[in-house]
Amino acid sequence: MRSLSVCLLLLPLHTFAGDTTAQKNSLGIYTETNAAFAANTNPGTGTVGLVYKIRRSPVNSFVATLGYSGYNDRPEPRFTTFNKDTAFSRPGVTKVGLVTAGFGIEAQRHFYRRISLYAGAELRAGYGSGTTDTFSRAHYNRPYTNPATGHVSPYNDYTDTRILTNDVTMVSANFTAYLGARVDIKRLSIGLQFMNGMRYENIMPDKGSGYSNLSWDLSKISQRLLFTYRL
Repeated sequence: MRSLSVCLLLLPLHTFAGDTTAQKNSLGIYTETNAAFAANTNPGTGTVGLVYKIRRSPVNSFVATLGYSGYNDRPEPRFTTFNKDTAFSRPGVTKVGLVTAGFGIEAQRHFYRRISLYAGAELRAGYGSGTTDTFSRAHYNRPYTNPATGHVSPYNDYTDTRILTNDVTMVSANFTAYLGARVDIKRLSIGLQFMNGMRYENIMPDKGSGYSNLSWDLSKISQRLLFTYRL
C-alpha cells in the first residue's frame, strides 16, 4: 500500500516533467509550395526558410518564420488579333524572388502516441525584385500524322517571340489560417500543414504602370513541410 501511495504521488510530478520538456522552444526549416493547386489564375510559389517556435504553454506557441520565395505568374493569354487561320496573343511571364518574414500563433493537441494535431494563423510579408517578359505568340493548327495509323489530324501549336523585358519590384502580404499534423521523434518533429487565406500583391515595373491584387481563393491551398528540433 505504501509503494502504491508513493507511485501515485510521483505520477503528477512525472506528468509535469513531461509538459516541461514539451514547452521547449523549437528551431527548424520548412519548405512550402502550392504546386498541387496552382492554375492559370493562381501564380505558382515555392518557399524555403527557417522557423522558430516559442512555446508559451503546453497548448499555445508563437511562430516566427524567415524565408525566400520564388513567385512565378503565367496568366492565360487573351487573343488580340487574327490573320486567316492564325491567332495572336500577348502572354507575359513574371518571375520574382521575395524575402519573406512572418509571425503567427499556433495551438496544438496530442492525438495518438507520437502524433499531435495543430492549427494556427500567420501574417506574412515579402519584398523582392524580378522581371516580366512579354511575348508575341502566334497560335495555329499544324497537321499531325499518327505514325501507327497514318491518320492526319489538326494539332494546336504556337511560337513565341520575346518583345519586351521589364524589371519589376514586388510587395506581398498574406494572412493565412492552417491545419496540420506532427510526428514527434524524441527531440525531432516532422510536420505537414495545409494553408489558405487572403493575399495582397503589388507589382511595379520600371516602365509603365503597376498593378495591385487582393484575393482570397479557397482553391489556392499551400502545403508546408517542417522539420523542427526542440532546443
